[in-house]
Amino acid sequence: MARDGNIRVGTAERERAIDELGEHFSEGRIDVAEYELRCGAAAAARTQAELAALFDDLPVRVSAKPLTPAPKDPLVDRSGPKDRTIITVFAIVAAVVTVVVVAITQFWLALIPALIIGIVIFMMS
Repeated sequence: MARDGNIRVGTAERERAIDELGEHFSEGRIDVAEYELRCGAAAAARTQAELAALFDDLPVRVSAKPLTPAPKDPLVDRSGPKDRTIITVFAIVAAVVTVVVVAITQFWLALIPALIIGIVIFMMS
């Protein structure tokens, strides 16, 4: 059985190590030449021990963001009162504008859009 340090690493671990080295570089802990040297070693690393050796003299960073974003649950319906409020406000504004246009122009066919909006809102509820 292999010890923990001898466990082989994959591309994801190598890329994570290179990203971490980039953070240390941006914080001024390592210079350009050392960054390039360590990134080359990280890209060539085969085991966890080889990757860990790149960080022996660097402080452990606590990542502010998770490595993978939390998946959104498509089965949970998050639409609620907010969506209905927007639709209701839109319907009221459309109705008021339609009534004002009809009152000013006395063109009764302008009520057709209000009728369509009313049908759509009725079907959505």
